[in-house]
Amino acid sequence: MSVTGLLCRFLALYCAWIVADALVLTLLHATPTRWNHLVALAGPVAIACVWFTVKSGYRIEGSEKRRAIIGMWILNLSTHAVFALVSSLVTAMWLPLDAQLLLLATVGAYTLFLILAVVNLTGKLYPVKRGKNAAP
Repeated sequence: MSVTGLLCRFLALYCAWIVADALVLTLLHATPTRWNHLVALAGPVAIACVWFTVKSGYRIEGSEKRRAIIGMWILNLSTHAVFALVSSLVTAMWLPLDAQLLLLATVGAYTLFLILAVVNLTGKLYPVKRGKNAAP
């Protein structure tokens, strides 16, 4: 599996997880918190990394790891921007541009650290099966 496949799977899982989270919160009449967002990000990151390890037979490391982390981070911020735009259009409530940029920078900073932590933790915790064709 390539890093592109990992990123496609991550994006599909992430969008599905966000929509499912929103539906569950709506059905329960609950308000979303920052923890909902963090769990909705950590789950797809971990699942995509494990999926990569199972399909390829080796852990994601080196330049692939850097490309995967940066790719997931960019997809995460892009998804945030799209959902923010859609919610602004639906509710007709707009934040000033400086507030939007500050919010995107804050979300970008803590999600980058979360993605880094989950990718590194998944790489350490998930065992790789060693066989004749497995990479060392």
